[in-house]
Amino acid sequence: NPALRILPKTRDDKASVARPLTREQLQQLLTVCATHFPKLYPKVLLLARTGVRVGEFVALQWGDVDLEQRALFVKRNWHRGQFQTTKSGKGRRVDLSKHLFDVLTQLKRLAGLDVE
Repeated sequence: NPALRILPKTRDDKASVARPLTREQLQQLLTVCATHFPKLYPKVLLLARTGVRVGEFVALQWGDVDLEQRALFVKRNWHRGQFQTTKSGKGRRVDLSKHLFDVLTQLKRLAGLDVE
């Protein structure tokens, strides 16, 4: 088919399959972060527990975290050096686990921000 020569090549199916961490691997990663990289721990925990994309994580602001509702609101994405809408074009609510809620509450207090 001559059209195949002009279409972009797709990645190998095996390369595009996501391979999430096992529970044990995630626990080991969080333990290492908490022990050796405590400033990274809340970030890694948030990424692991919410499933937000990295660009969405980078674009998060404290105003996107609602501790009363125990949720965060993904409203924007950081892509190619600028803020954009999310991949779907719509924002979404992401519930926080109890542990992540506690970590974010403590982090917000340490930052000297009001905690409702």
